Amino acid sequence: MTNGAFGDAALRLFVAVELSEELRTGIGRLISDLAVRWPEARWVSPDNLHLTVKFLGSTPIGLVSPVGAALDRAAGGVTRFDLSLVGLGTFGPAAQPRVVWVGVGNGGAQMAGLAAAVDHELGQLGIEREQRPYRAHLTMARGRGDAIPSDVRAEFSAARSHDWGRQSVGEIVLMASELRREGPHYSVVSRHPLGGE
Repeated sequence: MTNGAFGDAALRLFVAVELSEELRTGIGRLISDLAVRWPEARWVSPDNLHLTVKFLGSTPIGLVSPVGAALDRAAGGVTRFDLSLVGLGTFGPAAQPRVVWVGVGNGGAQMAGLAAAVDHELGQLGIEREQRPYRAHLTMARGRGDAIPSDVRAEFSAARSHDWGRQSVGEIVLMASELRREGPHYSVVSRHPLGGE
């Protein structure tokens, strides 16, 4: 595990699977199109698109190395797998959704197994365990309470089973999130390859 030089006493951390360049570009085009028609929503920058495995939140610098070792153990016990991104959906009321997401088709069970392994290993460090079942999804936007335009809502319905593409998953990444005025900035803290190479 390679750590950078961080001056703060804590980092805002999460564990993720990065998107392939192909999927990032394709979903990024979709975001650009929808953001023009529903500008009130907070759309995720294509550079920040990822599949969250676990959100740790504010984590003391002293825990970063043990967290990395725990992620090595979790990742090492999971074999590489392929996943597909399928569909478009929302959390919250259909007319005023809180979150817009792309779902995971093939590979969803493996993502859940990976999340469980990460949760278990980090739990050994005293990091709070997840209380809700893991549901793999790619967050595209967060609503601000405004009504969604009817044409955007219709597009969500039409894309409910659309296949956005596939990629191989060969690692998990520990990321730091820095909240800035223009939006969050993510940086890689460490990479942890899956086992079964």
